[in-house]
Order: sequence, then structure tokens, then C-alpha cells
Amino acid sequence: MAVVCRVNGIRGLAVALAVGLAVGASACGDDGTGGSSGGGDIGADALKDAGLGDTEDALEDAAEDTLDGGGEVTPDVEPDEGDPDVTEVIEDVAPDADDDASDVDEDALQDVADDASEDAEVVDPCGEAPWLAGCPCEAGADCDSGVCLPDSGLCAAACGDGGACEDGLGCLSLGDEGPDVCVPATALFCRPCTNDDECQLPGGASDGACLPYGEGGAAGSFCGLACVDEGDCPEGAACEDGQCRNLTPCACTELFVALGAETVCANVNDFGACEGVFGCEAVGEGACAAPTPAAETCNAMDDDCDGETDEDCDGDGVESDVDNCPTVANVDQLDTDGDGLGDACDDDDDNDGTPDDEDCAPLDPAIHPGAAEVCDGVDNDCDGGTDDAPCDDGNPCTTGDACVDGQCAGTPGGCDCEADADCELPAAYDAACAVVSCVSNQCVVTMLSGSCDDGDACTTNDSCASGVCMGGAALTCDDGDPCTDDACAPDTGCVTSPTAATVACTDGDPCTTDDTCSDGVCVGGAALVCDDGDPCTSDSCIAGLGCVTNPAADGTSCEDGDACTTGDACQAGVCAGGGPVDCDDGDACTVDACNPGTGCVYGPHTGGCNDGDPCTTNDSCASGTCVGTPLDCSDLDSACTAGACVDGACQAQPVDGPCDDGDPCTINDSCQAGLCDGQVLDCSALDGPCSIGRCVQGLCDVEPVACGVSGVRWHTPSAAVDVAPASGNKGVRGSAGHAGPIGPASSGSGFSVRWGFHAGATP
Repeated sequence: MAVVCRVNGIRGLAVALAVGLAVGASACGDDGTGGSSGGGDIGADALKDAGLGDTEDALEDAAEDTLDGGGEVTPDVEPDEGDPDVTEVIEDVAPDADDDASDVDEDALQDVADDASEDAEVVDPCGEAPWLAGCPCEAGADCDSGVCLPDSGLCAAACGDGGACEDGLGCLSLGDEGPDVCVPATALFCRPCTNDDECQLPGGASDGACLPYGEGGAAGSFCGLACVDEGDCPEGAACEDGQCRNLTPCACTELFVALGAETVCANVNDFGACEGVFGCEAVGEGACAAPTPAAETCNAMDDDCDGETDEDCDGDGVESDVDNCPTVANVDQLDTDGDGLGDACDDDDDNDGTPDDEDCAPLDPAIHPGAAEVCDGVDNDCDGGTDDAPCDDGNPCTTGDACVDGQCAGTPGGCDCEADADCELPAAYDAACAVVSCVSNQCVVTMLSGSCDDGDACTTNDSCASGVCMGGAALTCDDGDPCTDDACAPDTGCVTSPTAATVACTDGDPCTTDDTCSDGVCVGGAALVCDDGDPCTSDSCIAGLGCVTNPAADGTSCEDGDACTTGDACQAGVCAGGGPVDCDDGDACTVDACNPGTGCVYGPHTGGCNDGDPCTTNDSCASGTCVGTPLDCSDLDSACTAGACVDGACQAQPVDGPCDDGDPCTINDSCQAGLCDGQVLDCSALDGPCSIGRCVQGLCDVEPVACGVSGVRWHTPSAAVDVAPASGNKGVRGSAGHAGPIGPASSGSGFSVRWGFHAGATP
């Protein structure tokens, strides 16, 4: 039976047949030992060498090489009895080695393929998984390498000997137990990463960077891809700062799952940010495995992921370690009794020993059950009764004292005394200033006046006031010496001690300054500076007298205070002015004067002047400045020139820019050296053996010429001549012929000549 291999996607059965016959059993799933190594034979290695390329193109190219090379086509298996001799059939339809490959009878090959396919055994290299490298795939299980490349949808090739891969690919290890496969750099795009090295192909160029995604990198970091513009990036990605960045969240591919790729991410909200891991455990977008930040509560956990636990248990904004009620919210931190325990969690806020729920006044420590009842209009002992205890109004001549409306009062009656001896002077009075006597059985205090002694040695002129001896003026202990500290002791009177060393004093010498105390004595400081700032005096200090001033030597330089004198010098101790100051500024437009207080002053002057500019006229003084009127050269302005003054004379200066030379047969007119010049419209495309192209009123037209004269063209000169252009330059411009204007421009001494050629008529 003939052997024919069917290859998915081959565009012509003739090619498939040729490949199948040439490869034989090796290409159809056999052990690969069949086939010849001759010039045009194809073995199993031909498919394997296709790598990650286009399987269809590789097989088709192999078939064409077999036919074009004229090699021997040798099937590796014998045909069944009754089948046509495949070799003979191929020889009948394939060209000889010396024939042109284009002579292949494709129809005949098709017929042979049709006949052979009826009984042939068909084997598809990409028909059943696992597939070889380069076969289309949807998952790693479809491939013999275990890796389906996400960017191309083709099976990856296993790395060759020594980890070798084709150009542009790198050998990537999928772990200790995983295979080593050849992948392109694009296969690592969007891989979860923690550093740039994870985004490089082993041994390859460093063209991928680990890029943060999300605000502050909260979504994690994923591999980029080097780029210059958007065309270098995969679909759905943009080129930013030399790296391709995905426009949507990166997803996990089978390759990333096999690599165990992961990155650090975070869940972020108003409470904080909690870090976690984004890991590729399954194909898809994936999620950040991190806790969700929440409000901090008392649960021995860091709910908001700020590194601290239970820092504000009650949520009142006060940290627990300084909160006087850490489990009860109390923003005001009120602590009435000052015991360190806030009122919100203190069951005895006034710290009177009675719990708040039993205290009728929980914030007043003077009111609580068991307190002494006093006459003040308050239920002091919280028994429900007010002022219900006995009282004493302090008056011995009253009886039946009782508390009424918060006041203790008794009924007048009784007797204090019978004689003065029965009365005792109250302690609030001094015996020297008051006496007590019995008057009408009542002890009466009589206050005295006059001097007394209050017992304080630091007061003088003590006297009685309201029955009490009051101290008079304070005793003065100041001895007038700044180097002593003077004080008064109530028991002994004035006490003196040395003052601090930094206290200022005067040592009595006028030639010392900054005198200070030392051990109670005033010591002189730095010498007195007697310089009075007058250069015409000589100053010195004499002990006992102080500063002494004498006249300085005559001729000593000084300043007499007059800004209009110069060369001032001392004379007999007085500064005298020298000669007058020169205030001439050389400006014809100012009036020069001198003010003794300020010096030279300048006022404006009117009249004619010369501003020194040859390109101005009618110069005159204005506000103290010589100003002229610029010379008007605008009569020399034109499309290609601008009038300007040079050394006092008007000249036409060339300018650049577009213009119109008035010739409809020129284009791109522009100013050149002060003249408007254009590029002649090229009509040579209309040239023929018996005609030439020429411009007529701005349009190209065909002009007949004598035939048979090759390379010779006759034209009459045009009449384009400019004399004395509007710019003011003298000049002549002429043109003749077909391809002008050409040739150099010649100028000098104010003249300009330019020659060129225009298409003319046949003579």
C-alpha cells in the first residue's frame, strides 16, 4: 500500500503528495530512520527543523525543494500488491533532474494523489495531542513540550542540546521537574514579577522591566517589553517610556502558572493598605490575596494593617495607651475627680467614696450619703431632707438656734456676762488694739486706735485698725551699694550679702566702662572710648576727669557736610571746605547745578542737539534727552526689498519670502537677492520625436517641431527683461530657450544681471 502523509493547511494536494512520498514513514510517525540523505530527499528532520515557524510553508518548501532539486524520490515502505508502483508514477509526473521544475504536470500529480488516497494510510502530525512544536494549540496539554505559547497559539519547542534555541528565542526553565522550552520575549509580557530579572530571557538582552500597576503599585508589578512606538507592542498594550504596558489588568497564562509567577500587591481603601500576593495558580485574571483594611477594633488584630494592634479600641480618636477610658468612647477625656479614670468609665466621679448611682450629687465630693448636714440650703447627706440638723448661730445671747432658708438663727435671750471679767476678747482681735467689756449683760468689744507693734521687724509705724495691729511701711534695707543684696528677716531685720558677679555698677573711675560686681566689690571693666567721631579733634581719657578733646593737626582730611565742596581739611580743629565740585555731565540737554545737601543736580534743557546717529534728523532735546526722527526709507520698500538707513543714506535691503514675478509660466516664486524669481514650469513630459512641451499662459501645451532631428531643439528667446526694478537697484534680467531661468546672477556697484532660458517657438 502506498504511504501518503496528510498535513493540515497544505494548500495543494500535489505538494502534500510529494512531501509524503519523499519523507516516507519518517514523516508519517515512524521511527525516522527511513529516507535517503541525497540531494532532494526529505526525512523526519525536515519537519523537526521547522521549529516554531509556519508548518504549512515549511512542508510546502520541502516539497518544492524535492521537485526542483531533481533528487530521487524514494518511499520508505513497499507498496501493497495490486497498488501501482509509486516510484514509477512519480517518475511519470515529476520532471527529470535536467528538466525545468516548472514542467511538473500538476494535474497528473493530482490524479496520482486522488488514486493513492483511496487506499493510503493518512497520518496528520498535528492531528492528535500531544503535538509537536509549531502545531496550533489551546492549552499546554495539547503539546508534547507541555507549553502552549499564549502570543502565537503554537506549541513551544523543547530546548536543544545545551539549552540552544533559534534566534530570537530563549531557553526558559519551568522548574526542577518542569521542561525547558524555547520562548520569545513576548511570552513573558504581563508576567507577575518582583524584579527586572524575571522579565528577561535567560542569556538574552535586558529588554523587559518589572512595571508597577495601579496607584502606588497596589495592583502589583508585571513584566513590560522594550518598545520604540506602539507598533512594537502586543495588541491591547501601549508604549510608555520605552516599555510596553498593558491597557487592561494582566492575566495569568499557562506559562505563568507553570513558572509559579507571583508579585506583591495590596488592598487599599479609606482605612489603610494591606499587602498580599498576586500569584498565578490558574489561568485567568487572578486576584490580590491580601486582607481588606477595616476600622481598628479591640480584637487583638491589626485591622487597618498599619503595623499597630488595637491602637484605638473605642474609636473615639484617642490612642488606647493614653485613653483614660480605653473601652468606652469619651472624646473629651473628662476626669472630674482627677484620679486618672475618665468620667465615662468611673463609677465614682467625685471620688467621695459613694458610687455615682447612689450619690445624689455624683460630681460634688461634699455631698453624699453620710456627709455632715450643714445649714446651707443643700441636702448634704442625701437623705431627702435639707438643713435638718441642729445649728449654732454663734451668738451666746440667742436660744433655740435653727436653720431657716439656709441661715442659722436663734431667738434673742439669755446673758453673756455680769462683769468685764466674764468676757473674753475674741481671737480675731489684738489686745493692743481692742478691749472687751460687759455692757448690759452683753460682752462688747471696743476697738482702739494708735501705734502698736505687730511683732514683725520688717515693718515700721505699725498702727491699730479695726481692732487689729497692722504693719506700717516696709523697712528699707537698701544700702545703695549695687554689689550687695539687701533683705529683711522678720525676726532680726535687715540682712546684707554679696550680689551676683554679673550685676552692673560704677567703680568711680570715668575712664572705665561695663563695671561689674565681684565678691561684693565694684570692679572696672573696659577702657572708655572717647572718640567723638570728629576727624578734626584728638580725643583721650584722663583718670579722674574722663574724656578730653584737643584740635587735630591742620590738613587732616574731613567732610564739612557740604556736597558742593571737595578736598575738605581740618583747620584749627574745624573742618573747612576745599574747591567746588565739577557737575558738568557733558550733556547738551541738561542744566547742571549743585545742591549743598545732595550734590550735583541736573535739570532738562531745550533746543537743538546731536544724538550721534546719522540715520536721524531734526535732533532736539526732550525731557533732558537728545532725540532725533528716524530717516524714512519706506519709498525703497518692495516685495523683495526693504528700505533701511545705512550710514545716513537710504538703501534697499534684500528680503526673503514668497512673491509674484508676473510670469504665469513660473512656479514657487520667491525673493532672491532683491529680485522676484520663479521656477519655470517643467513641460518636458510632453516632449516627443516631433514635438516639445512648452508653457502657454501657465499651462503646458504641445508644440510641433521638425521630426528626425534628435537631441536638437530650437527656440526663439523670450522677451523677459527687467530694467530698474521697483526696489531701486539697477539691473537687467533676460531669458531665452526652454529650461530657464538658469545661470548665475552677476551683481556689483548696485547693478544686477541674471540670464536664463524659456521655451520658445520653432523657428
